[in-house]
Amino acid sequence: MNTHATQVLMIEDCQIAQKVARFLFGKFECKLDLATSGNAGIALARTNHYHLLIVDVGLPDMSGIEAIEHLLAIQSDYRDTPIIALTAHDDDGYKESCLSAGFTSYYCKPLTHDSACEMLELSRRNR
Repeated sequence: MNTHATQVLMIEDCQIAQKVARFLFGKFECKLDLATSGNAGIALARTNHYHLLIVDVGLPDMSGIEAIEHLLAIQSDYRDTPIIALTAHDDDGYKESCLSAGFTSYYCKPLTHDSACEMLELSRRNR
């Protein structure tokens, strides 16, 4: 395995979206960890170091916005890490809420090859 691989955490409860992410980030030789809830994602982020966080806004236990606000409150080292909102909500007001909460960028589902490339480029610029 590539020891310099980009470490990615995706907090996403949809199994289809998880499979797409495994496929795409696998092509880019990234190490991808998956969490299916906000609490599980926060726990992983506290015990591992990630170069990129991708968070679904609609999670079963809390919103992605709440998860990121909580994570940033307890893990200040993620303030310089790209945190991407990935959501089905294509709405400027919703986008602004995400960006105000600490997300770096906002993408509408589905995750595509091009959007994954853009996300990885953000993470590489910040390392």
